[in-house]
Parts: sequence; structure tokens; C-alpha cells
Amino acid sequence: MPIDQKILKALVIDDDPIITKVVSRVLVKRMQMDVKEANSAKEALALIEQDIPDIIIVDYMMPVMTGKDLITLLKADEKFKDIPTIVLSALSDPEIIKDILGLKVDDYILKPVSPQIIHERVVKVLKHSREKKNSDLTSVTNNKAIIYIGTNKSLYLDTVNLLSRFLESSDYESTPHKAFNLFLQKFHKVVILEKQFDDIVNNLIIDKIKTTNPNSILIYLIEPDSTFLFLTEDKKNLPQNIDEVLAKTVTPHRLSEVIQKYLETEDST
Repeated sequence: MPIDQKILKALVIDDDPIITKVVSRVLVKRMQMDVKEANSAKEALALIEQDIPDIIIVDYMMPVMTGKDLITLLKADEKFKDIPTIVLSALSDPEIIKDILGLKVDDYILKPVSPQIIHERVVKVLKHSREKKNSDLTSVTNNKAIIYIGTNKSLYLDTVNLLSRFLESSDYESTPHKAFNLFLQKFHKVVILEKQFDDIVNNLIIDKIKTTNPNSILIYLIEPDSTFLFLTEDKKNLPQNIDEVLAKTVTPHRLSEVIQKYLETEDST
């Protein structure tokens, strides 16, 4: 598993312990997920209350409280309604399938379950969920906010001063972890990142920011003698997640001009 990648959590619910074991084994072996199992809807509700999973795989027909009952309860609760859900069913009747899809679940799998199908459907549902979250960020991106991540506080202060009439807020943080927490609170339109660590760590920071909100603009400040700076001068060789590359020695005036360009672009759209 890649460094710093979140371990996804799954909850598998079926009154047949053999089914829960088969599905769990696929998720653990093929996707390295943290999997919990429940053999009743009541048991599942208790587990969900303790720790919200990233995905739920639930049998449609269970005694006492059915999978349909459980899903209806979860969809009615603001805390749980957006949990990606896949239904397992041994029933192939079109009316039953229509009933399942009417619950606003993400997918269904007919029994007997196949490890390959489980893997493919879970990957598809998680991908769709991730894309939906990213698209939802469009409406919450703060188009008048910037964050500076680095050690050159004077560059930050001078730049912010020059941009004062364009900005509603700005943040400075030298520690990437704390900076990311600030970013999660505001979803800044422009992120200025100084290269402080090795390429692996810096790329992780960049990927984390862009994965969380692809609508943010990322400006990367690097050493003035870096070959990378010259290679990306015409923007043709820019990596996918970086929008601008500038030297760490950039003047506040130049940096503010670059930032202002992106802020004004938002004003005109």
C-alpha cells in the first residue's frame, strides 16, 4: 500500500456467516481493507454507530430486520445516508431488483457471489463515491482564500499585503500536517507550497491536496537552480497536480501577480 494512503473500512452484513467470510476475505486479500462482519442488522447498526465504514455490503433478505429495513434506516439518518452501499441478493426477479435500486443504493450483486465480481463492484462504487465527493467540492472552494505552506513568512506577508483587496482570508503554516487541517477547513483557492522535503514527501503533500480538492490551484516554490524549474518554464512539462512552478527567490510582486491571475479568473466566470 502506498505511503500515507488511508486504509478503507468495510462492513459486511449477512445472516449466513459463510457469505460474510467469503466477502471479507476478498476485501482483505485483494484490497487490504479493514473489514468488520455482522450477522444481523441489529449487530450492524451497533458497529456503524461505533465507527462509520467507507462502504457497506449487506444481504437484502435477513430475518427479523431485513437488509431493506437497515438501508431505509441508514438513508434516513444524516450521519449515515451517504455511506456507499452494495446489496447482496439471491433474488433475480426484476421487481425485486427495482425495489433494491429504489433504496438509492450504489449497486447490487446476485448470489452466489464471485470474488472477482465483488472486487470489481467495490472498486467501482468506491471510485464513484470519491469522484462525487470531489465534484461536490466545487461549490465549497473558497475562491478568495490562499494558504502558504513553508518557512518564508516574510514572502507570505508581503504577498498577502499586495493582494489585500483581492482576498477574504489567508493562512500561513510551516508544518504540512497542520496546513492540511487548515486547508480542510477552508478549501483555499490557491495553495503555495515551498519545497522543504524530498520529492516523495512533497509529492504526497501535493497529491493529498489535489485529491481532496482538484479545484485548488497549486503553486510550487523550488530552488532557483533546479533543472525542474527550467523544464517547466513553458508549462508543457508540468506534472498533473502542479499548476505553476516558481523559484523560492520569487519576489512578492511576481508571486502576487501569479495568484491574482487565478483569483481574477474566478471573478470573470
